[in-house]
Order: sequence, then C-alpha cells, then structure tokens
Amino acid sequence: MGISFEHTLDFAHFEHMEELEATCYSREFITPASEAYEWYRQRPHSIVALLEEDRVIGFANLLPIETALFEQILAGSFNDAEMTWEDILPLPGEGLEPNTSFELFLSCIVLAPEWQGRGLARTLLAKAAEPYSKAIQAGRCSRVIVDNVTADGARLSERLGFQFVCESDHCSKIYEIGAHTF
Repeated sequence: MGISFEHTLDFAHFEHMEELEATCYSREFITPASEAYEWYRQRPHSIVALLEEDRVIGFANLLPIETALFEQILAGSFNDAEMTWEDILPLPGEGLEPNTSFELFLSCIVLAPEWQGRGLARTLLAKAAEPYSKAIQAGRCSRVIVDNVTADGARLSERLGFQFVCESDHCSKIYEIGAHTF
C-alpha cells in the first residue's frame, strides 16, 4: 500500500483528522472537523494530509497569519481551537498583496502512532511549507510558531529546532523558529 501527501481533500478526511487528534489530546484543543474543513475550503494551501489509500494517517496545518495574531499566540493568550478561516491569510498573489508580510503558525501536526518514528513528520512539514517558500526566501515571512498541547509535540518541536518561548494561559507550550531554518 502506498502513501501520498495530499492537498485535495473532502469532508470525510477532516472527520478522520478530528478522530486522529482526539487520540492525542483533549477536545478543548481540537478545531471541529466542520471548521477545519472550512479552513481548507477557503485556504486550501494551509493543510496537507498524509494518506494511506484514502485513510488519513497524518496531517499538518501550517497557517499564514497576520503579525498581530502571531503575537497573541506567541504571548500564550490565544487557543487556536477558536480560529476561523478568516484568521488564515490567502497566498500572496491569490488574494494577499504579493509583497505583504506574514508569519506562519503550525497549529497542528499529527501522525498515527504506527507511522511515527519514520521521519514522516519532517517530510510532512516540508510539504506543508512548500506554498510559502517564495515568501520565506523573499523575507516576507520570518517566523514560525507552534503551540504544543502534548509532551510529544514539545519534543518534536525541540527536535525540529524550535525554541521554547513560554507556557500559555491554556497550559500549552509555545515554541518559535526562524522561517528560513524551518
């Protein structure tokens, strides 16, 4: 059975993603499938899934956001489970002015337990970052942030080179890295 990285998804995939997230952490930190699917419908560049046949075995939500929201997350005062698609910016040239600056928020990365430890998280993140590579190279995106609600997530962030910033008001750990090193 082959695996594939997909940007072409349907609502059933988002229901699978929600179930996969629920195996890792509390529902209070999970964006409902209906809202995550709306993120995707409006901003398809922000979500990539790893599929085995048609089953979601992993995914990443890498969201371009305005600096003001980035700073709220960086300060630990925003739970992304409350995000809406309006918080996610379009791609430069596809609704966002081509020279507009933004930051990236890795709101979620999940792999099914049986697929962990194979280097797929790094590959999944690289696929998720592809739509933003030109903006990063041009210096229009300089930082990436992640809000970890699990110890495994914090360890992954550290292995990827993210630096701890603070504990949030919702008991998660905020990490940051320069976009050019991501």
